[in-house]
Amino acid sequence: MADVATETIVKFINQLHNDPVPENKSTAQRNLIAIQNSPQAWSVVWPLLSQEQPPEVQFFGAKVLRHKVTHGWDQLPSKDRDQLRVQIFQEMLNSVHALKAIRTQLCLSLSAFVMNTTPHEWPNCINSIIQTLRNQPVSILLEILTLLPEEFESSPIAKLPQRRGAIKKELQDGVPSILALINRTLQSSEASDIKAAAIKCFISWTQFGLPIPDMMEIVRYLFQALENEDLFSLSVEALVEIAIHPDSEKYPSHMRQVIREILSLKPFIESKLDENMEVGKQVCKVVVEFATANRLLLLNVQSPDYEVDGIQLEEEDDKREEALSILHLILDLTQLPGSYMVNEMASEETLRFWSDILESIAAVDSDEDRKSLEELYQPIFIGLVEAFTNKAMYPSDEAWQDLDGDDQGNFHVYREDLNDVATLLQSFVHLEYMEHMARTLRTCLSSPSPLWQQAEAILFLLQAASQTFNSSSFSYLDDIFSQLTHLPSHLTLSRSLITLLGSLGSWLSQQSSLLPQVMQTLFKGLHNRDMAPTAAIAFRDVCDECAPKLVPFITELLPACQAALNMLDTREAYRVVVALSRVLSQLNSSDLRQALQQMNVSQLAKLKELTTLECTPGTAIFVDREIQVVGGLCGYIDISLTEGEQHPLLNFVMGVWPHLKVLLAKWSKDENIVHAICVCLQRIIRTLGMQYAVLLRDTSEVLPQYLDAMRHPRIIDVTSQIVSIFATSSQHCEAVQVMVHRMYDLCMKLYEDGTFKEQPELLKSYLLFLSCIITKNAQHIITKENAPRNMFELGVEALQASEQHTVLSAGTLLCAYLSQIGQYQVISDIVTNHGKRLVARIIQGISGTVPRSHMTSHIDILQCLSKHHTELLSVWMNELLSQEGFPTERVSHLEKKQFMTAVLRDAHNKRMFNSRVNEFSLCCRGFHGIIGNA
Repeated sequence: MADVATETIVKFINQLHNDPVPENKSTAQRNLIAIQNSPQAWSVVWPLLSQEQPPEVQFFGAKVLRHKVTHGWDQLPSKDRDQLRVQIFQEMLNSVHALKAIRTQLCLSLSAFVMNTTPHEWPNCINSIIQTLRNQPVSILLEILTLLPEEFESSPIAKLPQRRGAIKKELQDGVPSILALINRTLQSSEASDIKAAAIKCFISWTQFGLPIPDMMEIVRYLFQALENEDLFSLSVEALVEIAIHPDSEKYPSHMRQVIREILSLKPFIESKLDENMEVGKQVCKVVVEFATANRLLLLNVQSPDYEVDGIQLEEEDDKREEALSILHLILDLTQLPGSYMVNEMASEETLRFWSDILESIAAVDSDEDRKSLEELYQPIFIGLVEAFTNKAMYPSDEAWQDLDGDDQGNFHVYREDLNDVATLLQSFVHLEYMEHMARTLRTCLSSPSPLWQQAEAILFLLQAASQTFNSSSFSYLDDIFSQLTHLPSHLTLSRSLITLLGSLGSWLSQQSSLLPQVMQTLFKGLHNRDMAPTAAIAFRDVCDECAPKLVPFITELLPACQAALNMLDTREAYRVVVALSRVLSQLNSSDLRQALQQMNVSQLAKLKELTTLECTPGTAIFVDREIQVVGGLCGYIDISLTEGEQHPLLNFVMGVWPHLKVLLAKWSKDENIVHAICVCLQRIIRTLGMQYAVLLRDTSEVLPQYLDAMRHPRIIDVTSQIVSIFATSSQHCEAVQVMVHRMYDLCMKLYEDGTFKEQPELLKSYLLFLSCIITKNAQHIITKENAPRNMFELGVEALQASEQHTVLSAGTLLCAYLSQIGQYQVISDIVTNHGKRLVARIIQGISGTVPRSHMTSHIDILQCLSKHHTELLSVWMNELLSQEGFPTERVSHLEKKQFMTAVLRDAHNKRMFNSRVNEFSLCCRGFHGIIGNA
């Protein structure tokens, strides 16, 4: 780019900021970027930085300067670098009263200059900068020093391995001077904004990596600065950075000094917690971060501290006292009065600490040390149980209504976090935990006006212990159950009760005497629209553990589930019907038929009504739900039948099948409904097995019609399932063969018109359908004219598909096809005449024409050929591999010969066969030896 006048650049800048036409703005921006990237930018920077220029022009000049120093360093002659440093310093001094954004860009330019020149051209750069600016406002110096560590992390030069170590050492050598400057500034009478800049500088260098012993004097100041309103937030940020310092564990005595500072601030912390929720949260964060980061100190209370810095060893009693004191302080922060998000926001900060300390104690290797810690902290843990009981309580109804949706969501997240910690906590004090819950619930419910919030909190926290109940805690559970009839009426309380009952499934399986009480509660929940979703989950959980013991409740259970099914969404309804199926599976055949008859009346009425409704998005939801209900019911009833006994589900299925056909035809354009009906049919067929024969002819006639109309792969999958069951039955041979031929004709038509290329999922299902026929009874398909040859050609072509699932399906088909060589002459003839082309494609794929993720199918086919067509495979491979450059120039004649020998020799050793083929593939792809050496 030719030299550009300053006036022209100013014009572009004004155009960018002020021109109302977007095209002009874009042109100006492109021109300014071109100027910034050009070598001539070095000379135009300085006029742009003139104090006479408007701020936006100065800012652009400063940005260009930073860009050139960072990315255009090679354009600057070495002889001009010292002069550049002088000019940058001068412009920084000139910018004392300029906009902060301009000054920041200039400071970043100097930081980039440091990265490019230290230490080889500018040794001792930190002290040099401090010395150069010693008589200037300290704010400029602090800003430069603050940006240096940040520039070190982002600079392209500092990221180079050959430069990074030297630059870092140079910066570390300047740390004493920087800390001295920060300390002087903080101890001086400078204004709060200057001290804030000093703290920002300290934070930046702490992240860079300050030695902990060197920062202790500043740490003490930071604790004092918490009382300064102007410095409070920055002091908190700085202290948190110190808490998470990666080297903190190396200096336990110094960290104990910090903990003592925290303990001495307890009156101040309490005052801040009363003053403002957000401020209280920040103070709590400092305490918790230090305690969390140094939790090993709280566990290591029996051994002295050894350090090389001369700190005196501490007595064991002192360490215990400090550990207990800090935990008591955090316990006080956990049990702050009032409700989270209403009266306080600090207790949330403590939950992670409790989780970490509990997990750390549980992970102590020595049983003796772990028991010692448990005994030491047991009173605190019991206090924590009491605190959790209060903090889990919902606020008053009025206060809850005053919270917006986000705050209510935050409260729910807080409760879940609290419950997670309670799960850990109760494992340490299980009996005390249970005793406290039982006693507190009894006290609550004995009150003339019991608080639903307190009762709900207890039921909520009992869920945390539900997986660890033992014989010792059964008496407390019996006490709790005896009080449940006295619970006050409230929707949230009822939901928590139902959730608790669901979590007690394993315990209830041993305490079946309580099942009547539990099931009555669940029945009420399933009949209630507001509680039905919660009751559905609880019912499923109880059924998972107690299904055989729920048979006596079937009379009440059926209407309760039917009522719930009318109120639940699809997923919840499916959950209920699957659980119900587990209970129904426990009935004898007679009782099961009676129960299904009751279900049949209701379900048929719903399905019949749905067949009359218009196809709308709203109707689709109900159709999907009812189909899922039928599928769940039919798919999970699992009973043993005597020989010749009719399956109790058969009448139910025969009743719903006509409606399923109507719905399938009516909703043929809705993929979700078609998918749901097909899945439902698959479950029905799987459950009924051979007894589905009564519907076989009807089904075999309509499935090809549905595929022609809908082009949905699941329809082919249903056909495959029918074939897998009935293909070998002589009684149903005609119906199966008619269905197979119709499906074949239709799918070949789809293949010819390109539908399979547009819908690879359809092709995948068809390939698996063909492999199923060949495997179960190939006679159904090889009698079809041209079918054997077409299947072979389709499989070979599908090996080139880009979708992995299609290639895998093609491999399945071809392996099934090749395994029938000895059974059917027509297949043997086709393979004999066209197999060489298949082998060529297989070897080319292995050599690199297909991704390695597709190779599994190619290897399986090659192994199948080696087993069933060994002699011809030997001839074909010899002819192919003897060609020069086939399959690739990367492999020698010797390697190809070794490969052929391995393929013919190891066909019956799957592991060895795969290894040899993969090794040859790596050679062909040019990777041989690379993976192993890596």
